[in-house]
Amino acid sequence: SGAPSFGPTDLVNETFLKFSQLKDFGVIKDVEHFFALFSSMMRQVFVDYQRNKNTWKKGGRVGIFVLSQISTQLESQIGSLVELDDCMRCLSKRHPKAAQALDMQIFLRLKVNEIAVALDMTLSQTEKQLRLAKATMVSLMQGA
Repeated sequence: SGAPSFGPTDLVNETFLKFSQLKDFGVIKDVEHFFALFSSMMRQVFVDYQRNKNTWKKGGRVGIFVLSQISTQLESQIGSLVELDDCMRCLSKRHPKAAQALDMQIFLRLKVNEIAVALDMTLSQTEKQLRLAKATMVSLMQGA
């Protein structure tokens, strides 16, 4: 069938298991770093699931619960989690704060005000970073 049997609870559990395997929790500097690390791990767990389990056909659509926080324009551009991950890595290199904000919105499902607190930014700065992230992602997907 088309949809994976890997839901939000599974994703959080697998991410926590991966997180708990950190050898040195002292590397986590603050709350911002924790959220950035956890959301990045969550994305990687989901991408690894698609790659390793092959539950979707090649090029399968990204799970609806993952994209529920992304703009319709961006959702229509992303064909697979592998593409999403590749674009997020590129976004992280170009605009690290924007990538962190988008990771938190997509994978931790944080609201804009919660992302602002986690990243120690104003609401306006956070909204600007999310707009930048989404525009960059659309541009990256169109160029892919």
